[in-house]
Amino acid sequence: LLTFFFFFFGAAVGKYGRLGRQGDMKRAAYLSGVPSGALQLVVVGKDPYPRSAVEIPFCKESLSELYVHNCSGGVVLNSLGYSKASAQKLYGGDSLSLFLALRESGVVFLNAIYRDTKDAETSRDIGKKILKARDIDALKRAYEQNEDVLVRAKNVILCGEAKKLVRWLPGVPLSAEGGHVHCVVHPDVRNKWRDEWIAWWAPDAVRIRFGLNFSDIAGEDQLLR
Repeated sequence: LLTFFFFFFGAAVGKYGRLGRQGDMKRAAYLSGVPSGALQLVVVGKDPYPRSAVEIPFCKESLSELYVHNCSGGVVLNSLGYSKASAQKLYGGDSLSLFLALRESGVVFLNAIYRDTKDAETSRDIGKKILKARDIDALKRAYEQNEDVLVRAKNVILCGEAKKLVRWLPGVPLSAEGGHVHCVVHPDVRNKWRDEWIAWWAPDAVRIRFGLNFSDIAGEDQLLR
């Protein structure tokens, strides 16, 4: 029995990287597990959540935390075709498994800046407007981590202030050759640009816009809608 336990635990760590809380894994492990070759879509947010953040951008510790009215992560998942009902039926409360399934399908989540939520000095800037004088070095460091993923993406969505990557790091590749970079409104439900918000973040909007097909929800979601 002990042999089986250690074998299972070792396999889990090998598959998911260093595991922490439910829904969490180290960002380096998440990025190193991105499939080789072309990627369908990369979604870039600004920085971590101010509360309940994990190291995978847009993810939280559980699906129940994602699918609340004011959580941008749940909005993005809905736009990809994962309604609350379908996500919970397929993955229970396990947000990590859903984000890893998306990664295997070539959909990856990044941040423009990676602030350490456990560091008092950097965490105090989470959620604040990105300022060039203060944040340009952080943008450059994050780009160095993200570059290998971005340059293989057919489509990249820069959400809200993440579009400052285009202005402040001119000339750096933000998508695959021939790919497309889309600077769009942030998925925050409070966004005042309602027409653009609906065009990008309404349920199924991103999935339909880019012709994304996910095998796990192909039949499941139709039964639940």
